[in-house]
Amino acid sequence: MKRMVIMAAATLLAGCAVLNTGGGVMSDGRHALLDQYSAADPYMVVNCVYNGWSRLGVNVESTSYAASGVPTVRVYRGVGADHKAQYDPVLEVRPSGSGSELLYVEAHPGTLPRAFEQTVKQCMVPYAGSTD
Repeated sequence: MKRMVIMAAATLLAGCAVLNTGGGVMSDGRHALLDQYSAADPYMVVNCVYNGWSRLGVNVESTSYAASGVPTVRVYRGVGADHKAQYDPVLEVRPSGSGSELLYVEAHPGTLPRAFEQTVKQCMVPYAGSTD
């Protein structure tokens, strides 16, 4: 199932145009803690973060959609004990030129283990952390 979601994300992101960033604002209006460009392929970033967060022992989900006409993949902590998506943390990955734009946000900055943000930073390096 994870591979199907990731492959759908890769298909959505393939061959996309340059993205003009929105000043570090997530599609839901929250300001990103991390607003970075990466030379890494969007598919590689999504795959790396999804796998990395899964190794932290949390349920990870992803979804694909178009934000202002730009294909975007959102990776987030999945359903919790209350059977609702936690959306904390959230990473949005969009194609940008020959790489990716990454927007990372935490609902309550500083309350999550730094491993979530460190995973995102590691995955910004092209092909880093991928085991596939």
